[in-house]
Amino acid sequence: MRITFVRRDARALSSTVSSTHRGVALRGSFGRSALSTVLALFGVLTLLGWLACTMALRALEDGPAFASAASKVASSPVLRNEVATRASDQVLRKLAASGVDIEGLGLDRVIRRLTGAAVTTPAFQAGWTKAAADAHDEILAQLKEPNRKAAPVAVNVDVVALIGGTDTAVMPIIQGALGDQTVAVVSVQVADAQQFNNWRTAYRVAEFGRKWFAIGGGALLLAGLLISPRRRWFLPITLLMLGVCAGGLALGLHALDARGPDQAGSATAVAADVIRKVGLADLIPTATTVAWAAIGGAVVLSFIFLASGGGRRPAATK
Repeated sequence: MRITFVRRDARALSSTVSSTHRGVALRGSFGRSALSTVLALFGVLTLLGWLACTMALRALEDGPAFASAASKVASSPVLRNEVATRASDQVLRKLAASGVDIEGLGLDRVIRRLTGAAVTTPAFQAGWTKAAADAHDEILAQLKEPNRKAAPVAVNVDVVALIGGTDTAVMPIIQGALGDQTVAVVSVQVADAQQFNNWRTAYRVAEFGRKWFAIGGGALLLAGLLISPRRRWFLPITLLMLGVCAGGLALGLHALDARGPDQAGSATAVAADVIRKVGLADLIPTATTVAWAAIGGAVVLSFIFLASGGGRRPAATK
């Protein structure tokens, strides 16, 4: 029996082992790249959440910004019709209780015409804005005190001042008929107690985000950088993701802001919708600026790295 020994080429065996090692290394590098990208994406989203929370709370806590947003409600036909109807009904009830012959004097049409005209004047716009500003402190107090009993939130409009600003010839007659009786204000409810509880919860979440999201986002980005197999490209990729996400946020908020209040609902729905969008006026341009700046930074860094040989691997030594 002949026994034959076959000698393998050592170089072929070395090549096989080297290929196996390269495959394992490539799979490990791909896994690290994927994990680094996921961490960077979550870090970017967390930082954008911090930006949104910070600017929304700043706008809500800023009295002039809140009043500016509330002034948008005054231009709503729904609000104007509701205020005019309530104001007319209250004045007519008070006059009837004082013994005034409303039908005989034709005051029904006169009062309703006056209130209908009053809600279209700049005086009503200014009065509503002032009333909203007066309610601002109470709204903030309820938002910031979690143990405080929740109550409906309303904006009150002075009926006598509302009508008196339109026709000074008729106002003395109305005041004389009413005597010392006080006409109740028109109260437009912005939110009921349950809705306001939901707003309070959202306010606490936003406060948490303002305090911790920046730290959390920075930690996620740092972790992504540390495990990235190509750290040199981590910053351009992260900036690109930030630009795309910020741009998407700006477009979404712009579409929401352009839609405007739902004119088919009640005055309460209109007012609540505007208050929910208090922070949009500042957040939309800020998100847009962040988007363009981040994308521009990513492009510039990419060109710099490519020009300096960042895209080439070093030649293998024999």
